[in-house]
Amino acid sequence: MADAGLRKVAPSSDAECDMIKWAIIFLVIGLIAGALGLGGVAGVSMGIAKFLFIGALLIAVVLFVLGLTVFRKVT
Repeated sequence: MADAGLRKVAPSSDAECDMIKWAIIFLVIGLIAGALGLGGVAGVSMGIAKFLFIGALLIAVVLFVLGLTVFRKVT
């Protein structure tokens, strides 16, 4: 049976999952440090978490676009 209209998208990479995991870890560290009054540590941890989260989103978008373009060229 032919899969009419169904598209396979490339699976997300392990690096992307690792980046999101580390972003969540630094977010939690930042929240705990902020609650304890450690402003410098909280700011740095939140900055790292934001950077890793944005990086993971960019990787996801690039892989999504590449998956769509490669799929069209293969079929």
